[in-house]
Amino acid sequence: MNSSGYTITAVSADDKLHGQYSVYLDDGRQLDVHEDVLVKYRLLKGETLDESTIAHIKQEESAQEAIQQAIRWLSVRARSEHELVQGLRQKGYAPKIIQQAMSRCRELGMMDDRAFAAQLSSHRTRIQRKGRRLIEQELKQRGVEQEDIVHALAETNAQQERDNALNWIRKKWPSLKGESRAKRQKMMAFLYRKGFDTDVIRDSLRTYAEEAEEVDSLDSEFEFDE
Repeated sequence: MNSSGYTITAVSADDKLHGQYSVYLDDGRQLDVHEDVLVKYRLLKGETLDESTIAHIKQEESAQEAIQQAIRWLSVRARSEHELVQGLRQKGYAPKIIQQAMSRCRELGMMDDRAFAAQLSSHRTRIQRKGRRLIEQELKQRGVEQEDIVHALAETNAQQERDNALNWIRKKWPSLKGESRAKRQKMMAFLYRKGFDTDVIRDSLRTYAEEAEEVDSLDSEFEFDE
């Protein structure tokens, strides 16, 4: 090392990892960095680095690794910010590195909890035919803020939810065993587990009773213990 720092003796691209480079210093050290870090710090042969700059480069590179990990997770399925943070913590990244990674993900438009909540709510309603209550529970478990949950549920199609409940009844009712009252209680319990509110359940059962011409046997009022 001279008085101005450590000199970069060579820079080479990683043959196996696209966008990764190895930076060699005259004291024998090797810094493995992402292309973004290489450009940001002008890591060219002949340039010199002091210890402070090397420390910043290592921190920046750690943040890049965290970002790449978040991208890999997001390429598999959508995740909330809370899920990404928890995952990076489990990987051993420091809080400051995680904060940098999350900020960068937001800048890249990769992370938006409001959009995530709306997407999940729509998928659970249309594809899995779940009720709002179960969707709300799942979003809370995923660490989504209440404001974003409320916004997502407000966009959930109420008629779609009622149609889902009614379709579950049409599918399940004929296979239920027992008297009408016992079948009704089983059906209500099933729909409640699917996340439907009691009002939706009662309305859907009445609709099914009318179309199946079982109004008398299903009764006009329904008991439900929440």
